[in-house]
Amino acid sequence: ASLATSAYAAKRLGVAYDSVWSPKTVAQVVTLIQAHSAPGDEVLSGGVIWELEARRRPFLTISHPLVFLDAMPEERARRILSGFAEHPPRIVVNDGYTERTYYRQLPELERLVADAYTLVGDVPGSRYPVQVYVRREGAQ
Repeated sequence: ASLATSAYAAKRLGVAYDSVWSPKTVAQVVTLIQAHSAPGDEVLSGGVIWELEARRRPFLTISHPLVFLDAMPEERARRILSGFAEHPPRIVVNDGYTERTYYRQLPELERLVADAYTLVGDVPGSRYPVQVYVRREGAQ
């Protein structure tokens, strides 16, 4: 009986049930990203769901930032900091994973975001709250 119950529950709940961010959070964040960016703009985040759902490009085409949870190769770190200086992403999303990947490996990146970006949305309701930052015009 427990196997049948588990099979039934798995069909009813699906993979969306155990998500880090609720569908409502994803929808709200995507709306913020789309309102403050254009289709060619890049987004930096720890969970690339935001870029995919908003149809924006991941910063420096980094599609799997979770590989940076434990370490970041020195060359990659230099490339990210250089890219941030030369053509920073329009949007930065702090989603719980951005802090554990990019900011942990590159603490100066968090300062750069604080100095050059404005918070446009703080979306609660999921395992991690999500903050959306937009680059200020003329920010250095």
